[in-house]
Amino acid sequence: MHVHGFTWTGPGADLDKFGERYPAPPQRLCDWLLRPRRRQDPVFADPAAALDWAARWYREVEPRMLLREQEAKIGLDFRLANAAEGLADGRDTHWTFWLTNTRIATISLVCCPHRDADHPCPAR
Repeated sequence: MHVHGFTWTGPGADLDKFGERYPAPPQRLCDWLLRPRRRQDPVFADPAAALDWAARWYREVEPRMLLREQEAKIGLDFRLANAAEGLADGRDTHWTFWLTNTRIATISLVCCPHRDADHPCPAR
């Protein structure tokens, strides 16, 4: 198994355009493996490297989080521990944060091959 990383930052208003972004709901995180290659971030053979990458993205958006006090109650350490446990079991991780200026950031780690879908690996 390896892990695909995905990030997105954009206007919160784009959430209203769900049907345009995903023409065949329901959308599952594993379906992100079907995204075009240009919409993909790195692929990690080592889950620890994927977690390091996710932590870097988290730290980048953290100063712009709209609800920083609430997020501090959860925190990066808890998120990483939960993600590590999930990846070890073949489960994906997805974090979404509202940012200032009505923007949103997402950070996702998707296992491949995926246990819930028979999608081809987009890196190949």
